[in-house]
Amino acid sequence: MVKEAVRKVGDGYVFEENGVSRYIPAKDLSAETAAGIDSKLAKQESLSHKLGAKKTDLPSSDREFYNKAYDLLARIHQDLLDNKGRQVDFEALDNLLERLKDVSSDKVKLVDDILAFLAPIRHPERLGKPNAQITYTDDEIQVAKLAGKYTTEDGYIFDPRDITSDEGDAYVTPHMTHSHWIKKDSLSEAERAAAQAYAKEKGLTPPSTDHQDSGNTEAKGAEAIYNRVKAAKKVPLDRMPYNLQYTVEVKNGSLIIPHYDHYHNIKFEWFDEGLYEAPKGYTLEDLLATVKYYVEHPNERPHSDNGFGNASDHVQRNKNGQADTNQTEKPNEEKPQTEKPEEDKEHDEVSEPTHPESDEKENHAGLNPSADNLYKPSTDTEETEEEAEDTTDEAEIPQVEHSVINAKIAEAEALLEKVTDSSIRQNAVETLTGLKSSLLLGTKDNNTISAEVDSLLALLKESQPTPIQ
Repeated sequence: MVKEAVRKVGDGYVFEENGVSRYIPAKDLSAETAAGIDSKLAKQESLSHKLGAKKTDLPSSDREFYNKAYDLLARIHQDLLDNKGRQVDFEALDNLLERLKDVSSDKVKLVDDILAFLAPIRHPERLGKPNAQITYTDDEIQVAKLAGKYTTEDGYIFDPRDITSDEGDAYVTPHMTHSHWIKKDSLSEAERAAAQAYAKEKGLTPPSTDHQDSGNTEAKGAEAIYNRVKAAKKVPLDRMPYNLQYTVEVKNGSLIIPHYDHYHNIKFEWFDEGLYEAPKGYTLEDLLATVKYYVEHPNERPHSDNGFGNASDHVQRNKNGQADTNQTEKPNEEKPQTEKPEEDKEHDEVSEPTHPESDEKENHAGLNPSADNLYKPSTDTEETEEEAEDTTDEAEIPQVEHSVINAKIAEAEALLEKVTDSSIRQNAVETLTGLKSSLLLGTKDNNTISAEVDSLLALLKESQPTPIQ
């Protein structure tokens, strides 16, 4: 293992074998192995290398892409100089620079290769992760966008292999803790062709045309409730979860929420599955009636300081256009307004069914999804608001901080990677998944979750193999 180590980055080491790189945190290695690697790297020769000069005689159409990409390569070059880059690394860098100088090069392929090259040098934590679980830097996003790739401001670069469903005029792709609703006409011709081929390969078919709008007669569960309820402001803005107050359209059984330069989506079926629920003190009818009101009354939609709804790029670019309605096919044609609700920035990105969470901790504390608490007819709105206020006034037991629990979960995930017993591994995976869901959804209090994570950590530590020598 020592001979496979090529560099130390952060708190771990990058190893390379047969052209494949992997990253191992130092804490996962025995002291002897770590010491051996440090000794090897200390003896490694520091090479000198000069990066080719930046070109200036470029056509205006290529100049911005070239400059941004060159600057990115220059930073990689400096990292290699600072961290004893190998001759093979500098040669690969020179090759990328030569391709960049050639204006006839395939820019998309070049960007893909640059990102793959820099990962084990600048971002080894990305190694082994799917594209959907990577947040790219602003510089990387700019270069990819200039190359013609579909990107979003929250650090996503489109990869057709991320697609999980074909919604007719859009694809859904997961990204970190949420998912994106990507309109097909936002993709380049090459990206659309690749996406179509991937969807066909995976058997992803768009919904039938008679299920394209929110008024279809086959709707069940939450979607049927949305179709049935009368639009009304039932849930106060500061109690609205999942950024639902910024919904601009209902499409193919999904609530569409614009965010900066892209869209998030929340499927009605996720409410039926108990992954999402109404805030405490309100029914699902109350929640969906409120959502429906803001879909049908875009000028009353609240302002967001975090790029949602009327503050999204899609809306801002068309702020002088006609306001949208619940039947619009383009949820970016409404006028922004200035009313500002209280917003919880911590949960801006939640739109993925496996990671829902509330805007307020008390919304879901100890509330397990069921027919009783989701579909119970509401009482008078004023009474429910008073009840909610009374709840918040009660003395609360101090809870373990989210950051502490997340650190424990990260430790458990690292330990899980080294467990070899299949039965223990499977049970641990299921337990860990449930704990993360409970933390994000709020179905258990933090103290309970913390105690259960501690128990899991104890089990995983007992199941660890002998340290690598």
